[in-house]
Amino acid sequence: FTFLRALFHNRVAQCLFAALHPRWGVSFGLQWAKHSRLKREDGREPPFQGEDKEPLILFAKSYLKDHPDINFFIFGHRHLDYDLMLSRSARVVLLGDWIQLFTYAVFDGEQLYLEDYIEGESEP
Repeated sequence: FTFLRALFHNRVAQCLFAALHPRWGVSFGLQWAKHSRLKREDGREPPFQGEDKEPLILFAKSYLKDHPDINFFIFGHRHLDYDLMLSRSARVVLLGDWIQLFTYAVFDGEQLYLEDYIEGESEP
């Protein structure tokens, strides 16, 4: 991760990539995404692994030990809708997705709600 971050933020690497024809750049991106998808079981997102094995929840629990003043950990890209209280004031919210679950979070200034979008009923 550190290497890729450094590479993507490197001005020289960005200029070299920009010099490529878009056909090659897009092809590179598609191949990279395909490789990432092939690492999954049956090409699908893994199911919920439980509170003691789910990487995002484990990260939140670990981070909360050093930063107890955090109230919300909000994550996307997991394609699960999940809301878990870690302590009296800290929660982990996995947002789900907009393709199958149609879930989103609403923060009113004090509380955070995980809502389901229902066409014709939910406000945009």
